[in-house]
Amino acid sequence: MTLNANSILIGLLAGLASALLLVGAGTPSFLTIFLFASAALPIFIAGLGWSNQAAIAAVITSFAILLFTATPEAAMTSAVTTLLPSAWLAHLSTLARPASELGGPDDQLVWYPLPQLMLHSATFMVIATLIIGWMIGYNAEIVDQVVDNFILALNQSGQGAQANFVLANPEGTKAALAKMIPFVQSAMWLIILFSAWYFATHIVRLSGRSKRPRDNVHLTLRMPQLALIFLGVGLVLMFFDGTISYIGAAIAGAFASGFMMAGLAVLHMKAAGKMWRNAAIWGSYLSILLFSFPAAIFAVIGLFETGKPTPLLVSENKADQAQDNLKT
Repeated sequence: MTLNANSILIGLLAGLASALLLVGAGTPSFLTIFLFASAALPIFIAGLGWSNQAAIAAVITSFAILLFTATPEAAMTSAVTTLLPSAWLAHLSTLARPASELGGPDDQLVWYPLPQLMLHSATFMVIATLIIGWMIGYNAEIVDQVVDNFILALNQSGQGAQANFVLANPEGTKAALAKMIPFVQSAMWLIILFSAWYFATHIVRLSGRSKRPRDNVHLTLRMPQLALIFLGVGLVLMFFDGTISYIGAAIAGAFASGFMMAGLAVLHMKAAGKMWRNAAIWGSYLSILLFSFPAAIFAVIGLFETGKPTPLLVSENKADQAQDNLKT
């Protein structure tokens, strides 16, 4: 493989930008989540707009900077949750094959489908959650300390009623929280990763460097049938105790989050052109943020979308473009 100096330079700059955002996210503040989510954008832009070389150079640069400016643990956490998933999804997003291989015309390309991108994203977030859990030695004792500190903080802040509610069933609270932490963690990381991919594709398209045509996300965002199996396995494992239940929670959280986003895509599609569109969409997002349980409703809606035919993403088969994109 011939190295491209321009791609390497873009990768170095993208890696520097990503590292700066991740270092900033490491300092607790109101902007932490925003900075963490934004850290994937430079990697995506490098990979989507330039090449795999640019994305790889960005990952290596960002990881090296974090090693020297933060800690090995922070660098590894960033690598598995942000850097590597972004580079891999950028690579998949630029894959295309001649439509003739699928029985279509010779003058068209078929691009890597969005449902498969979602499957890869969810799988990556499960792996990331498990790796970080292994790194920190995640177990029931850690959760016990979190709950005890939480109760102490409530008492010190004068919110004794809330503390008494937790103390009414401390063991049950700790057992539930031990499973909810990896569930919510993998679910949130998937949302952050997909959001970064979505915004990066728009940025690259506006710059005129996008190889991939625009996805109709509202129409094609759904989970493949294989995701149903992963979700089912994750939910079953959550009924066990100990480490296996934490693994199940990580699996269930990531894939449930994927189905929830598929359900929200249905809402966007059904509300298109309607007078109540903005109220319904913003109300739904706000209700999920405030109450959480509406997320389960949209996840169920997303479940019913599984298996439905997904329109292929096609574009004109240009000779130079066909040479630049590897076949799936």
